[in-house]
Amino acid sequence: MNRPIVIIESPFAGDVPKNIAYVRACVQDSLGRGEAPYASHLLYTQPGVLDDDKPEERKLGMEAGWEFMRVATRVAFYTDLGMSAGMQAAMRRAEALGVPTEERKGIQSWDTHDMPFPPPQDPEESVEDYRLRLARGLVVRWSMRAPVIVREARLALAEDIERGEL
Repeated sequence: MNRPIVIIESPFAGDVPKNIAYVRACVQDSLGRGEAPYASHLLYTQPGVLDDDKPEERKLGMEAGWEFMRVATRVAFYTDLGMSAGMQAAMRRAEALGVPTEERKGIQSWDTHDMPFPPPQDPEESVEDYRLRLARGLVVRWSMRAPVIVREARLALAEDIERGEL
């Protein structure tokens, strides 16, 4: 099957956990359309690759991701959360390269609570740092080895939230 290669553009900076959950749903949407999606901001921001908070690394990641536009069928801009500065720059690059663009909206199901996670490891860790660690997928390999523990951790976290401890 020949699937069209589609670059996925969506917000990343800002509320990173929410934006990561959103782009994952965008990738699922694209797969459901029979496409071969590529979301560089999911790949290049993984731990140990590039740090989006460092301007030079952010620029490197954006430029590397844009190189894939040369082989893409189109660039899909998912705009339920708006058009970020990075997305606007990608739009300009796609237009300069003559790559067709498409705006997509209406992603229904995405939530940071759907992501696998381990129990907090450090009682001093802030809630925001914990959410970032969860959203950035630092626990995907861990959760694949221990699905029962993940389920128990979800229940424990829900109880902590109900008690107002998180």
